[in-house]
Amino acid sequence: MKIFDSVKTRIIKEPVSQYVRDNEILDRANFTHATILQQLIDLFRKHGYDTRSSRTVDLFAHNESSAFLFEVKSTKNSNFRTQARKGIAQLFEYEYFDVKKFAEDNNYNFTNKHKLIVPSQQPQDIRYVEFINSLKIGVTLVDENQLKPVGKDFGFSIL
Repeated sequence: MKIFDSVKTRIIKEPVSQYVRDNEILDRANFTHATILQQLIDLFRKHGYDTRSSRTVDLFAHNESSAFLFEVKSTKNSNFRTQARKGIAQLFEYEYFDVKKFAEDNNYNFTNKHKLIVPSQQPQDIRYVEFINSLKIGVTLVDENQLKPVGKDFGFSIL
């Protein structure tokens, strides 16, 4: 590693990192997240689904044959990709560990399984929505009465 011996002498100024948190923006994001979750819970309960959540899982709704795993993301167009990227990883992790265990423990054999990312705003990055859909993950918006697919609908909008 002799080639790197002189690197330290070339550093003029040590980098400084600073993190600033805007509590007002964080509060709005948390409020939006909670509002969307409540809309989903109300919608699925109205259609006879059991709903569950945990410290990690935003929402899991199921009946005897269908399962819906949701990751809600408070988004702006500028952060849709980064938020969706986190959501993709979370959905696969929660499906593997939490949903799989729940189904095994309760003898469920879901014939219809859906993983869904629910952004708070209509995403403008349609190419990234196509990427998400290629992973068999749906992107949807929610209102009081229905799921509104963004991109491909894998049958999840029909409860």
